[in-house]
Amino acid sequence: MKASGYDMSRTLRICYYNNDQTSIDLINAVVYYLEQIGLKVEATLSNDGTTDLFTTREYDMGFKGKSAFTINEWYTEYMSGDALFSKVFGGDTAFDSSVAALLAATDDGARKTALASLQKLEQDNIYKVPMFTVGTYVFTSNHVKVPSGVTFCNPLYMCDLDFANWELA
Repeated sequence: MKASGYDMSRTLRICYYNNDQTSIDLINAVVYYLEQIGLKVEATLSNDGTTDLFTTREYDMGFKGKSAFTINEWYTEYMSGDALFSKVFGGDTAFDSSVAALLAATDDGARKTALASLQKLEQDNIYKVPMFTVGTYVFTSNHVKVPSGVTFCNPLYMCDLDFANWELA
């Protein structure tokens, strides 16, 4: 941090709005580890996360949840026209063409190329850093017949659930 020229006397401000114990514990751990490397850190629990994260913006880092059911949803948040993130990223258009390519991809090669481009943009800009993923559960009733060979997986990754061949009894 010092080698990068970061002002170690400056207080790093973190804003978060989830008040569940897991989020509080995570933020406390992040604060602790940042303090261990010599940073001054202030974490604030917001009572109005949407306003504070996307409008007030009195923080250096914001902690928020994302309920993305596909990798496409994760990336559409970066688009310059996204209602919330344009306020945070300032309407940055760098991701637009790669997100559009991902959404238009019809084969694995095009999808892989779009994802590689998006991954590079994420690494270059570091707008979001995933901290953890909450487990996903799939519930089906005995009135649904799932085709044999379907393997459920993390929905953020590409897997074929063969929905077209599910049957309702």
